Order: sequence, then structure tokens, then C-alpha cells
Amino acid sequence: MAGLTDMVVQALTPAYGKTLDAVRAEFDTPNIETILSRVRSLASVIGKTKVHDLDGEGYKKLSEAVCEQIGAIVNKPLHEGPSPYTEFVTWISGIGREHPVEIFTTNYDLLFEQALERTRVPFFDGFRGASEPFFDPSSVACCRTPKCT
Repeated sequence: MAGLTDMVVQALTPAYGKTLDAVRAEFDTPNIETILSRVRSLASVIGKTKVHDLDGEGYKKLSEAVCEQIGAIVNKPLHEGPSPYTEFVTWISGIGREHPVEIFTTNYDLLFEQALERTRVPFFDGFRGASEPFFDPSSVACCRTPKCT
């Protein structure tokens, strides 16, 4: 988190440096989540009043800029060669199982999907459709074990 915070702040310093410094000074240990929460709070409540040189609209734009920077930094493909993702996929696909393996992550993680695709391991992520996929909660709501029925 600290590395991501530093990269986002560095990228936005030319346009928002003074404001970001002031917002970061409000926290003992600022990270990108606390900064973004504060920026969004200010965007929603201050209207035309200026706080640290920005009004509500300025904070809204800063919020969007932070999110764009986060996306640019983290939206990277899985690198070629071994990784914890490919090793995990190799392990789960190399063992015969009666039922499919279910993987649950607290963050939506495209790197698992990339690793599964590279090794040609079929998977289902809860979405249906090809041209415009949609989430189908009924497809993941049912437990497959006799205890659940």
C-alpha cells in the first residue's frame, strides 16, 4: 500500500501537490485509501468553499485523477514465467478431484484468470454471456455438497 501511495502521489504532485500534502498531513500514516476517502468526503460536502486550494468540484476531479492513476499502476498483465499464480494453478489442476475447486478472493483478481487461461484450465467466474457478460448470482448460490440440500 505504501508503494502504491507513493507512486500515485508522485504522479499527481505536478497538478495537486500542495493539496495532497495538506490532506496527507491530516493523518498519522496516510495511505492511498485514507487519502481517497478524505478527498471524496471533501468533494461531497464543501461545495464552492475552498479547502487546501480546491473546492468540491476540484476534489471531485482529484478523486478521479487518483483512481485513474491507481488503474494505470495496477492494471498490469501477469508476467511471463513462474509466479505464485501459475504455481497455484499448476497445483490445483494437477490433482484429480471429484468436485471443481472453488477459489474465493476478497479482491477481484484478474491475475488468477490469466494464470488459468495460460494453462488452459477451464474456470467459471459467475458471469454468463460472451458479448455482454452479466453476473448471475443463481449460478454461484447453490452448494454442491449433500449437507447443503
